[in-house]
Order: sequence, then C-alpha cells, then structure tokens
Amino acid sequence: MLPKDPDPAVKDVEIVYWGIWESDDVMHPLIEKYEFENPGVKIKYAQQSFKNYEDTVYTRLEQATSSSEPAPDVVRIHNTWLPKYEKYLTPLPEDVMSAETYAQEFYPTAVDDLTGRDGKIYAIPLHIDGLMVIYNTEILSKAGFTAPPKDWDSFMEMAQALTKKDSNGKITQSGLAIGTSKNIVHSIDILSYFLLQNKVQVMNSTRDQVNLTTSRAVSALDTYTSFVQDDNATWAIYLPSDLTKFQNGELAMMFGTSWRALDILENAPKIKFALAPLPRLPNNEEVYYSSYWADAVTSTSKNSKEAWKFVEFLSQPE
Repeated sequence: MLPKDPDPAVKDVEIVYWGIWESDDVMHPLIEKYEFENPGVKIKYAQQSFKNYEDTVYTRLEQATSSSEPAPDVVRIHNTWLPKYEKYLTPLPEDVMSAETYAQEFYPTAVDDLTGRDGKIYAIPLHIDGLMVIYNTEILSKAGFTAPPKDWDSFMEMAQALTKKDSNGKITQSGLAIGTSKNIVHSIDILSYFLLQNKVQVMNSTRDQVNLTTSRAVSALDTYTSFVQDDNATWAIYLPSDLTKFQNGELAMMFGTSWRALDILENAPKIKFALAPLPRLPNNEEVYYSSYWADAVTSTSKNSKEAWKFVEFLSQPE
C-alpha cells in the first residue's frame, strides 16, 4: 500500500499514546503501518504499569487541565470509568466515526458503557471481554469433578468441597476466591455481576451518581461478603491475591477475564486450567457481564482529530 498524499493541515503531529497490556514490540508494527499511511503523524507509545494505573492516569489528566503539566493524547480506560473521566475526554467526532457506524461495529454494551451524559461517544473498545470462571482442571479432577456447575447452589457446594483447611481452621486450598476486595483482582467486576444479577440500577438516569442503598443493592452486597463469614467460607482476607494463589496451584476457581488467563499462561505455565461460563444465581435469569478496556482521547490533546483517527485505525480488523 502506498502512503496517502500528505494532508497540508497535518504536519509534524505527535500523538502520545498510553497503553497497558501491549508491549512496544506488539505495538511497533501497527504504529509503523499507520505512520507510513499517514505522513506527518508520529505516534509515541508508552506502556504503563497496571499497578496504580487508574490513579496515575486520572491525576495526570486532572493536573493537565489546571496547569501546563503534559498529558497523553490517547489513554486506555476501563468500561466502568467513563462517568468519572468524561470531563477530561473529548468525544468521538462524527466525521471519524458516526454514531450509526459505531453501533454497527460494536456490541450494544459498548454503546451503553461508552456514551457520555451528553449522548456522545467517548471511547472505542479494541475488544470486549466477559467475566468467566477460571478453574484448575487438576484440582477438580482429583476431587472427581470435570467442570464447574452452571447453577449457583451446585457451584458453591463444589467450591466448599474443594476447600481445604489446616488444624487451626486456616484455608490452605481455596475452592473459590470470593467475598473480599483487597485480595481479589476482579472484585469490582464480580460485585458488579452480583448487582446485575439482582437487577440493581447502580447509576441514576444522568449517570452522575451511584446508589447502592436500595434493598436490592444491599442484598447483593450482603450475598457477596457472606462467602467469607461462616464455617463454609472458601476464601479469607489473610490469603494472598487470588491470581497468586491460583498460580501457586492452591486455588480451584477464580473469576476473571480471558486476558487474565494470559497472565497465568505466562507466569505459571505448568498450571493446567480451563474457562467456563459464570454460574447463574438462584431465581435469576442468565446475564452477561462484560469487562473490557477502550481507548479515549483526552480533552487537553492539541491534536484530538488526528488522535481519534489513530484510535479508529487500531479498532479495525487486521
């Protein structure tokens, strides 16, 4: 493919892009292709550490709006962050991608999650992932199980059967990581799934306030924390993170996304595991909880139009 004729209005444009998961080696071919096809545009990619990423990005954007502190042009945000971040982002221009095209290209959940209070779209997902059960096939097999049950009651019975404790009652092998926040990687996603199953309307109609005081919300919160509060508990606050416990071969099941499974493959290649759908809670219809990341353009970007063009390029099928 030949490069496009240079746009006289686009000259020496630099787009700073903050990502999380993709290394420089992964991004380099895509950036090189885009720069070749768009003379005058340079992409500067910086992979950020996942640890404290949300605080780092938010603080930088907050500072950039009130000072000369530089901020990236493109940032990666979680699908649940938009209400908090919207004021620091610029919406997707219609001449880069129309709302109609967006709705055709992406799942309805992306339209719902990434549309701001003003009705405009603020981020483009590169892929959409769902919360799943990640389970250790060897632990299940040794106990006579083949896969996690699809109904919640049977699922919890299996989790309790797979939990082992020492003489002091401390958990040595956990059947399921659930019920806490500090040592569960996807605790917010899991709790959100409980709220969704319980048909809780978390955000108000203008998406600027959260309400977790309704009876349905309180019931969902109580259900979530109950799994660490009785003799049949499968998890505890004194344990390491669920991901660490799983990679050590001491956790039968955890909730996570398919991209989290990539971490396990990389850090614990000897652990044999598989993925299964989330179990359905009692007396509730099946729901699908999505957890994914999307790229957005910051409001302080001096080249927001070109930044959006690059984000749209990344979303295209290879």
